[in-house]
Amino acid sequence: SLLSSWGQYKVVHHALNGLTPTDAARLFLRRTQRPIRWGEITTRRAGVAHPEAPVFLTRQNEAEVFGLVAGHPAVAEHRGNPRALIELASHVSPSLANLMDLRLTEVHAA
Repeated sequence: SLLSSWGQYKVVHHALNGLTPTDAARLFLRRTQRPIRWGEITTRRAGVAHPEAPVFLTRQNEAEVFGLVAGHPAVAEHRGNPRALIELASHVSPSLANLMDLRLTEVHAA
């Protein structure tokens, strides 16, 4: 029973894992305040004429996009921590020139 004899809840320690890389990337992309550009997640991309082109998720590219976003140093360093990813994404606003600038910002989960 979760209740002790005094009516209080029993504390049970259970290790929680972070989100999978795909889910971490999906959460991050949903919480950003502006579109991500191809040039921010890769140095080269076949089929994209301009690195400033926004990333649009399609069925054909979603695995690639999630892989690139999950592998970005600023996203990967949070190891799937949802709270940290939401905080990180909140810094991706129109005033942020490039995702690489996130590494220079103090962004940590509270």
